[in-house]
Amino acid sequence: MQIALFCQTHQLPRLVSLQRHWLFDHDMATTEQGCARMFIVKVVGRGDDYSVEVLRQQLAIIGIEMRRANPPPFAKDRPLLGMGIVAPGDVGVPTGWSAPAQMVLDTPLLDPQMRTWTGVHVVPEGWVLESNASETGRAWAWLAELMSLTDAEADALVAASPPGANDAMAVVGARRMTAHAMSAGVGALTMPLPLVMSAPSRGDLLRSVMESIAYAIRANIEQLEEVSGRNADRVAIGGGMSRGPLPRILADVLGRPIEVARAPETSAIGAAILTAVAVGIHPSLEAAIEAMAGGRATIQPDPAVSAAYDDLYDRWCAMADELASGLL
Repeated sequence: MQIALFCQTHQLPRLVSLQRHWLFDHDMATTEQGCARMFIVKVVGRGDDYSVEVLRQQLAIIGIEMRRANPPPFAKDRPLLGMGIVAPGDVGVPTGWSAPAQMVLDTPLLDPQMRTWTGVHVVPEGWVLESNASETGRAWAWLAELMSLTDAEADALVAASPPGANDAMAVVGARRMTAHAMSAGVGALTMPLPLVMSAPSRGDLLRSVMESIAYAIRANIEQLEEVSGRNADRVAIGGGMSRGPLPRILADVLGRPIEVARAPETSAIGAAILTAVAVGIHPSLEAAIEAMAGGRATIQPDPAVSAAYDDLYDRWCAMADELASGLL
């Protein structure tokens, strides 16, 4: 009843797909109250039967009312705050089970091809465009567990394998997001044959999965840039996989500097930042971010390694596309 009323209020039944949303209380009498009691909204635009401009205006209303709520009902942007990602054009990647690449925007954008999600950022006039790399940390944990390795042992094996993983390549879990068709797929761990000449080591297989994660993050950042029509100004990484070999590999795969969050628990830090501002410990969001999430390390790419990764990335994209289309 509440969800139906909300959709009718905003005239959205056939215009968007609302995912992962929770409505609080029972007071849905007005548009303002209904919007203010939304916890989080993800929107996937349909390309056949709606006006993008009308829908964008409706989303702007949602964003205004969500920011008026007391307390503000935000969750998705807490990791971004913990990485200092608040300015339009900034991209944050909170890595964990998955790796959502999230770009901050100053206006809501919808992808007519329905590949990305759109949500609200806690900063004034802020929006988040998301392209999620799906199972990243889950794929890494699966392979490490299969090999009976601790995190430290797996990280050491990855570090011992060269860039390119001696030609082992993986498409396991991580991939470019297609929001309108998120379903089961097919993955692969490939290696050169015959094995008698170039048998990959455990470290090579592990590194191929780690590189696959970096390739998927790059693919999703590029998708954000395509949908938004702007380049990512800054890229930051946080979450559990920000402590290990991924940041170094990601900087080389992207061919650009990346910032590493001061602590991996970026969601908790983001929540603490909001709380600190609310209770007056810090006078502003900016001051709280500087005090609680400042001092991020920056990793610079190695130009020679990045050049080699460009070719490997093209190969990975081709293999991932073939797996997605069922050609392999």
